[in-house]
Amino acid sequence: SVYMIDAGSTSIENAAKYRISGAVRYKGISQIDYVIVTHPDKDHISAVIELLESGDDQHISIGHILTPSFPENENYKKLVRYAEEKDVPVTDLCEGMKINEGELQLLCIHPEKNKRSESINDDSAVIDLRYGEFCALFTGDLEEQGEKNIMPYLKSEALRLSGYDLLKIAHHGSAGSSGIEFLKLVSPDVSIISAGVGNVYGHPHQ
Repeated sequence: SVYMIDAGSTSIENAAKYRISGAVRYKGISQIDYVIVTHPDKDHISAVIELLESGDDQHISIGHILTPSFPENENYKKLVRYAEEKDVPVTDLCEGMKINEGELQLLCIHPEKNKRSESINDDSAVIDLRYGEFCALFTGDLEEQGEKNIMPYLKSEALRLSGYDLLKIAHHGSAGSSGIEFLKLVSPDVSIISAGVGNVYGHPHQ
């Protein structure tokens, strides 16, 4: 199966056409079986909406969407509307949900079901990925309060792991994320920051 976590842009229109579809089709992929949308900010969701709207033109289909529910958010409502039109099921992603496929395990460790915080970023889905001995943590736009919410899970895993192999740094390297205690617990060998060169937000912050 093919999995994708988040896809979008605040600065590039038609990001699916100009960024996603070429990379996906280069790998010979015509269907993304599971799209995980961590939260509905435009830079995480716009290309997913575009694929639902015009994916037939780009010869890429989506099998299933997993995302926390944000019923008051316009981007979320648009995502659900297009998904319904294309008969793509949307599942409310929340803590405890798991996908197992061979050696692959995807476990959602945040957010709690039917519980929302003041910050949409702190309600980002956080995914713990295991593949054989490899382990990675994907954090959406989680901020420091959200990081504190998953500390109990990370502390329990620290007993078993000597740190994660890979961390997707939260919120594009913003100063409001990546607290010291959180980083010490995750203790990644490699960290990845998603941020465009010269972006208007100044990400990543020092």
